[in-house]
Amino acid sequence: MNQKSIHQDQRLHHLDPERLTRLTKLAEQLSNTPDNKKMSTFLSILQEMRSSDLSFSSNEQDLLFTVLTEHMSDQEKQKAMMIRRLSSQLTKTP
Repeated sequence: MNQKSIHQDQRLHHLDPERLTRLTKLAEQLSNTPDNKKMSTFLSILQEMRSSDLSFSSNEQDLLFTVLTEHMSDQEKQKAMMIRRLSSQLTKTP
């Protein structure tokens, strides 16, 4: 996925420019990653998003996850979904 396609994606048209720019950078980073390193890059992106001062609503997070994983193989998507669920559970635990 290239930067232009992200900016043209109608699902993202409601994001403010700063959030869209952040998403674009993360998506470009993932798309430029070799297939055998996509999962580790995806994990790094998730960590970066969690530690940034720019936060996303739950709906925005769902959308971002969809956009970032849509070009992954089915196996990679399954791994990413599992990691996302586990990560979510860990952040909810006191």
